[in-house]
Amino acid sequence: MTVNNRFFVARWSRALRKALATKVIVDLAMRATLAGIGPAARWLHLYTRKADPGSVPHRRVDPGQPVVQRIPIDAVMEAHLRCYSHGLEGCLAPGLLTLTADPRGYEVQDCDIIPWLGVTVHRPTRQILEGGVDAQPRVVSAVREVPGVCLSVVGSPRGHNQYYHFHENLTVIIRALSWIDEPVTLLVRRQLSSFQRVTLEALARRRPNLTLLEVDNMEIVRPERLVIARREPCPMICWFALIDEWREIGAMVREAYGPAEGPFNRKLHLTRRRQKLRRLINEADLAPVFERNGYEAIAPETLPHAGQVHLMMQASKVVAVEGAAVTNIIFSGKPIKLYLMSPWETLNPFWEGLTTQLGYGFAYIESGKAGWNDAFEVDPADLERALVD
Repeated sequence: MTVNNRFFVARWSRALRKALATKVIVDLAMRATLAGIGPAARWLHLYTRKADPGSVPHRRVDPGQPVVQRIPIDAVMEAHLRCYSHGLEGCLAPGLLTLTADPRGYEVQDCDIIPWLGVTVHRPTRQILEGGVDAQPRVVSAVREVPGVCLSVVGSPRGHNQYYHFHENLTVIIRALSWIDEPVTLLVRRQLSSFQRVTLEALARRRPNLTLLEVDNMEIVRPERLVIARREPCPMICWFALIDEWREIGAMVREAYGPAEGPFNRKLHLTRRRQKLRRLINEADLAPVFERNGYEAIAPETLPHAGQVHLMMQASKVVAVEGAAVTNIIFSGKPIKLYLMSPWETLNPFWEGLTTQLGYGFAYIESGKAGWNDAFEVDPADLERALVD
């Protein structure tokens, strides 16, 4: 089997496994049968309807104003951004990138958090206010009542496959904490990934009025007053409008792990050779270029999270394929330069919103054509040209 065929099989076998997963089949079966029978749906905790938090009785706790960041950009960055045909609606003007996000907080009562589904349900209407529809039947009667004001990350994505999204969701939670001037309980899963536990515990140390409460998977959590914090839809690049929160996450995790040892001028190539998707087909051909320019090949997933954070603190330049591992640049703590590799057809204006605000350098390395999650090639001459500039 050729290299290209291996990547093709990996991509479509993954799609087939997801489509035929037991969880998916159960969800479809429940929606078509027992979810429509009231007593059975209540007994098995089957929820199939979503609603906006603003559609149920609530109190807004946010100030009601969007967050706007106006970032001066140089001619090189402006020319790069103007190459995009999408994803910058209303964001780009001559010499200026404007990022706008609208985070909101809805204080609601009469809600249950269902940990095994990762959803928040409005009890009177049985509608999902937070999380996705996933009809997985469980017979659970244990209820934990939590007094006072609560925020929840119980529904936050778990595992390293959702690494970026955990941090992005946390920026909204941190913003919500600034709206609440009384003690807050942050509800978290007991089964946290190690990086999630370190990050959340670091947040609690910085907030004297914040208490973490771990909840079990097979119990119903009933907060007295729940603040549902969410960001209204916006272009992806605007997810970085909450830049103060991104900075705080970087700083508090650095504090948690302590200082890194030198050197602090390492040039890194974050390789995906151990991954099945979005790999460089011709990485072996690029190795001499990386070596000639002083770059080390590092597979981030082989390091503990502390090692990944210290690695970014030591870095001066980072070359990476577009993906969740790029999130770690928030831990650098100093200006670095990011070189991004990705087929242009699959790329959205995104990381530029983070690097421009952090004062980092950014460069896009021309990459071959490919579909989303497909493997692709980079011409050695294009890589050489980018690294030398």
